[in-house]
Amino acid sequence: RSIIMTKHSFVTTKSLFIHLIGFVWCSFGTYNGHVYYSMPSYQNYGGRFQFLTMWASYLLYLGTAIGTLVDSIHLKNKNNENKHLKSPLLLIRDDFSVVWGTLNCLVPILYWSVAYFDREGIHPKELQHLLPFNGWYNHYLHTIPAFYVLLAITNVNYAHPPLRRAIVYIITLFLTYLCWLIWLANLNGVYAYPFLNALSKEGFAVFIICSCLVGFLLYIVLKSVSAMLWKTCESEALRSKLK
Repeated sequence: RSIIMTKHSFVTTKSLFIHLIGFVWCSFGTYNGHVYYSMPSYQNYGGRFQFLTMWASYLLYLGTAIGTLVDSIHLKNKNNENKHLKSPLLLIRDDFSVVWGTLNCLVPILYWSVAYFDREGIHPKELQHLLPFNGWYNHYLHTIPAFYVLLAITNVNYAHPPLRRAIVYIITLFLTYLCWLIWLANLNGVYAYPFLNALSKEGFAVFIICSCLVGFLLYIVLKSVSAMLWKTCESEALRSKLK
């Protein structure tokens, strides 16, 4: 018999557990961020949302909340576990994973890359007593999200949207933040990230273009890893059923 591969989602207790872990962790981090970590730059127009880091953090929070809710709803019917499913709720869960997954890998790469070459440009010394460079909260924002994305794609079978739709999501996200960043710079007189103020117009354009390309590449890599892993798992499961 031939083995037919599908693009439907799996909902399992494991996927619920992974999303719930992420949701609880994001709740803890978000609470601590609001209570204990307030930066001088938050007084500028835009507050915390001047920073792409915070966009990534809140999108991850929202994504894990959606995942937890959707998985819980589907697992109320125990017959759904380990079966291919297709529903509007799962479509939202899986499509949204493109946004938070890509962004939460991109932000750590950009942050640590810039910090390697120009730490003052992205984490000035005056922030050290407010947000220690090697403190847990800085890693909560700029390190752990990437590892969580890897944990999620290797343990949750997301049905990735068609490439064209995924690109639309990513372009919309990037353009929205870029317009927001430039608008805030005009209002506040400086860019949210200090290193951007030192760049020429050409340098700024090159940085933005390269960042977008890295983002697209990350999505392709994440999708490929997920597809390869889950096709292998599904094939093995189907073969065992056919024996």
